Amino acid sequence: FNFGLGSKNEKIKLLIPKNNWGGAYMVTDENLYDKEVLAKKDGLDSYDISNYHQKNVDVKSTSECIKQIFDEIDSTKNLKGIIKIDVEGMEHVVIQGIAESLPDRINLYIIFENWENSFNFESLNDLFKKRKVNIQKLDNKLPYKRSSLKIIKGLQLLFGRLDPGIRDINEVADKTGDVIIEIR
Repeated sequence: FNFGLGSKNEKIKLLIPKNNWGGAYMVTDENLYDKEVLAKKDGLDSYDISNYHQKNVDVKSTSECIKQIFDEIDSTKNLKGIIKIDVEGMEHVVIQGIAESLPDRINLYIIFENWENSFNFESLNDLFKKRKVNIQKLDNKLPYKRSSLKIIKGLQLLFGRLDPGIRDINEVADKTGDVIIEIR
């Protein structure tokens, strides 16, 4: 597919970080990330337009595009699946499009990376109102304190162990990171 997903069909400016081509984002009021969050995720100290390539791209309605895919899947009787989205601030728009077109018979997981600690996870329950929604965060606890010396961090990473886990989104203070939404 050679287009982006949004709430409607349109042309939008895409900014592509010069140091992270995978971090491109659409410039639109629907993008939940502010410029400072976008700069931070790309490892920049602050937002500066000179750090980005600019390109106009076609954007299509998520619900229309996803409905076509779901219709094909539903006809094959595959009733479970995983969708991984990486849309740099457009997560809510894409998830809403998925919710509008998801057949009742299909259960799925949606996985995405969240960079906005104030993301409204409760609104996802409203989007999938007729379904059971379970929202979790992949949480890796580091075996050292962030304030530890670098040598201590290195030794503890080498000889310690990570404590990976999947935790309910309501049980974690930091909501940024990898999020898993289960829809049944």
